[in-house]
Amino acid sequence: MNNPDTQAPERRMEPFAYHGWNFLCASVPDADNRFRPVVLCELSWPGGLPVVLCHPTLDASMEDAAEHARLRAIHWVEARTLAANDEG
Repeated sequence: MNNPDTQAPERRMEPFAYHGWNFLCASVPDADNRFRPVVLCELSWPGGLPVVLCHPTLDASMEDAAEHARLRAIHWVEARTLAANDEG
């Protein structure tokens, strides 16, 4: 039987696009039902593997973790865009 108190917390994963870059943002639960934001860039490099853009930190809720993942993706793109503009 499925006992709701013993089931693993839901994992939330969503596609996110920003300025032509595509990401997968996830809220990954831990054993205490807290969530970590994880951001993967959908570039297939290096070696065909997705690129993890950040070290996950702990957030209290799935929604907070999802929002932090999206913000990290935005900051990642903006940092590279600014760096490219500074070089040009």
